Amino acid sequence: MTDNVPVFVTRVNLAKAGDSILISMEAPTGGLIGGTVDTREVARVVLSNDTFRQVCEMFGRTLAAIDGAKAKPASREQRTFGSGQAERSDEAPDGAGEAVISGPPTKH
Repeated sequence: MTDNVPVFVTRVNLAKAGDSILISMEAPTGGLIGGTVDTREVARVVLSNDTFRQVCEMFGRTLAAIDGAKAKPASREQRTFGSGQAERSDEAPDGAGEAVISGPPTKH
């Protein structure tokens, strides 16, 4: 069984190849090179254009929710959300206090 340990991604690179998008994610190694933080690739994912579009829509909705939360006082649900509850999945990963959003885009 593989452990899926959360990784703090600090750099993302995208490349288009035909009908697919390659996403390469990098994380700090803990070292410095020439005064800048050294990073290494920790994940590489290939998505179809349709799946990439769905992921972008989910990120967009999440960003809108974050921006909307900054503009108004937090409701009771938003205050308890940071305690490890997930908004749209069954459960957040161990140690995570952020939303785990999955599934197809929803209409509001």
